[in-house]
Amino acid sequence: MGVSILALGDSITAPLNGGPGFRGPAAAALSGLSWVGSVTDSSGLRHEGHAGFTVRQLAGVANGGISDTGVVGKFRPIVLLVLGGTNDIAQGRTPRQIVDDLHGLVRNAKDQVKTLQVHVGTLPPLPGADDKVDAVNALLRKEVPTWQNGTFDVSPEVVDYAAELDPVYEAEGREAVLDGFVHPNRRGNELMARALIRHLGGKVPPGLGDGKGGGTVPPTTKPPIPRPPPSSSSKSGSNGVLVALGVGVGIMAAYRYFGKK
Repeated sequence: MGVSILALGDSITAPLNGGPGFRGPAAAALSGLSWVGSVTDSSGLRHEGHAGFTVRQLAGVANGGISDTGVVGKFRPIVLLVLGGTNDIAQGRTPRQIVDDLHGLVRNAKDQVKTLQVHVGTLPPLPGADDKVDAVNALLRKEVPTWQNGTFDVSPEVVDYAAELDPVYEAEGREAVLDGFVHPNRRGNELMARALIRHLGGKVPPGLGDGKGGGTVPPTTKPPIPRPPPSSSSKSGSNGVLVALGVGVGIMAAYRYFGKK
């Protein structure tokens, strides 16, 4: 059946056109993963993307409340991908508040599933708020690896989507990676998929994200290889464009199941 993976996020994880977005080419290249969630996109992939949701709303989906069980407890995935915070920026929350909310989401999710392997994604560019996006991403890169629930807990990791997107965005402009002001276009989704495939140790198909229509994704045949258990040591601008466009990407969770090839 494969290693279960739950992608949690906003409309970056679940594009408004109902398609798979960045998850599509990533899933094709990482065929040893079994995608779970309560929502199914047009390609048949399951996920937990919710347009317009803030990090706190995503935390409610993931972890539930007094009278209900969240999707982490329901599906009990091995890997949790988390991508969220874009809608929070649109609502005026600070980078510090956003990262603290993400930390709380991850902490509570790992309390439900002690062995959960969490991967949190950096945010894509957001014209008019690039300075805030950069600040969130800098905090994530610095702090996510320290988010341990205990001495023997495996620290979450960062999936650096921005490292793939930003160079193209800065060199070629918004239209090169975004469809409008918020959502990645085809090339942007392919660049995000490239980041996720590399992060999980898969083989990136030639041409994926090059903007030339390449990147046919061959399936991976190598079986998943779980990471060994842990040892005991253990761009600034106006915010005017940020209106009611919901985004967020299940910030990604997964240990490197696919050996480098």
